[in-house]
Amino acid sequence: TVVVGLRTNVHMLGSRGAKVTLTGFVSGILTEGSDATATIELLDASGGEFHDEKFAMRQAVFTKDADLGGGSLVLTVAAGKNLIAGKEYRIQFDIRNPYYTFAGNYERSDPDREYLGTNGVFDAGSAGIAVTGVYDDTQGAITSVMSHTHESLALCGNTDPMDQQPLFIYKPEFTVAAIDQSSAYPCGLNTISVTLQTSVPLCAKECNAEITISNLKGAVVRDATVALRSIVPGHADHMTFTSAPKGLGGKALWDQSSESLILHLTCCMECGKPYKFEFDVENPTCKGHAVAPVMTISANNGNSKVAIAPRAMTTRDRPLQPGGGRSKPLAIVAPVFEIADVTQTTTQPCADNELAVALAISVPVPGNTVITIDGMVGSQTNTTSPVCVEVTNSTDNSTSLDCQNTSLALTVPAGETACFSPNITWDQERGEVLLVTLGNVPEHTVCNFSFTLRNPAQAGAGVQPTVRATICTDCEIAQRDLSEKVLAVAPLTFTTRIWQSSPFPCDANTITVSLVHTGDRLPGPNGTLRGQPLLSRCNPEIVIKGFDEAIAPDGPINITDLFNGIAPVDGALPGAGQWSDDDKSLRLSLRALIDDDV
Repeated sequence: TVVVGLRTNVHMLGSRGAKVTLTGFVSGILTEGSDATATIELLDASGGEFHDEKFAMRQAVFTKDADLGGGSLVLTVAAGKNLIAGKEYRIQFDIRNPYYTFAGNYERSDPDREYLGTNGVFDAGSAGIAVTGVYDDTQGAITSVMSHTHESLALCGNTDPMDQQPLFIYKPEFTVAAIDQSSAYPCGLNTISVTLQTSVPLCAKECNAEITISNLKGAVVRDATVALRSIVPGHADHMTFTSAPKGLGGKALWDQSSESLILHLTCCMECGKPYKFEFDVENPTCKGHAVAPVMTISANNGNSKVAIAPRAMTTRDRPLQPGGGRSKPLAIVAPVFEIADVTQTTTQPCADNELAVALAISVPVPGNTVITIDGMVGSQTNTTSPVCVEVTNSTDNSTSLDCQNTSLALTVPAGETACFSPNITWDQERGEVLLVTLGNVPEHTVCNFSFTLRNPAQAGAGVQPTVRATICTDCEIAQRDLSEKVLAVAPLTFTTRIWQSSPFPCDANTITVSLVHTGDRLPGPNGTLRGQPLLSRCNPEIVIKGFDEAIAPDGPINITDLFNGIAPVDGALPGAGQWSDDDKSLRLSLRALIDDDV
């Protein structure tokens, strides 16, 4: 709405053809289409003195100037009406402000405003809107540059004192464009929150405004129409936006090719008001997404009559608790094993060794994720493999194989929830177990479990197991060594005594041997300690050397087990003792002399 005040120093008589011409409406839109002229309705702005009636038909005639993109406005004093010298007459009329496109002929005068005029630029030093008054059709005209009030309209928080000058246009911009995320977990559900505020109103109908949030790199959106939600309870900011012109509110359009979110408007965005809404995406994998992309926002398209140049969106970039990562959208944390502990229960050769494991991962782990613990080579536990049974069909007597995989049993401590399937796959050659998650395992969950492997027969310091996993197809959890070595086996050490029964030449001589195993001590009954038992499954053998000059034939030799009271009977203990005349040694196979678990 343009308000015009006119006061002259001479009378302007309608009977003498007096008229007033306003020029300089460059880029102002008074007519639509190709019409060269149009009539503009005049309204009174005097406060009740009906100054609009001073002009013919209460109208002005607008003539479009093709070269300047604007035109002139002619107000003819009505017949029988006069403009009295020295008196101010106030009228008003409506025009539409120019369009704005940052790619056009608009030139910034300072960071906050644009002046529009000839060739798209009208700055403070230009002539502005001029008035020419013809007070008598037989005499000359009076010409003057119109002045304007140097007081801001104070709209939308804008305070430039020049903004009452007709066709002064504030530069449209996003004064607030903030974006944050709720989760930095790979492949996880992520709520993106957005706050927008503009320096000028953006409207659906008048300006065909369209807002684009670009560079949402890696975001996974399953549907082209994205549901929006209000962030502030009781507010409906999200209903201002829609996925298509004249569409229903509370939606946005996802463009997969450009990874952008497009917002059309259902009504006008008020200037100076923050609009807050949120929407959900799925995060990308962690591969290549450790650094967040810089998201931009713009309001411009081929049909838009008000455009806002792209700018980078801001983020609080605050730490996300308790999950980890930061709120800068689409910066994804790399998962790690926060806990990877293991302990073994025995160092006994050939013993069944229960390995107690505790694992915790820094991010949520989906169900059916395979976690691998490998490096446990040397165990005597056989590879789990299919066991097949031939089954006969009673109807047609056909046969088929019913195969099931054998597996190691996984045990969970009483009162704890199992994270993994109770049956795990074991590969003896690789020293590898495969664990499969039963369901989604929340971040930081400590999964305690145990499984049993048979120790090696030979003494050793043990092997270092490692744990690794992959989630989201290609997001590898950094491999980590478990806390301790496993399958460590203590050496067989004995306290020994040996004596003979005869010191005489060529006499039969009974050799008596005492062997006390002095390996790691284990708790016994009544608080006592006992030595580790030797297991027959381990096939323990002892070689006693140094019987120089002893006379005995090669081959089996009778052995009497004094501890168990087994009498010497030829052939009763096959292989229990073996004499070698070459190196004068006795090889004892203890398997024949001990029971399992003794």
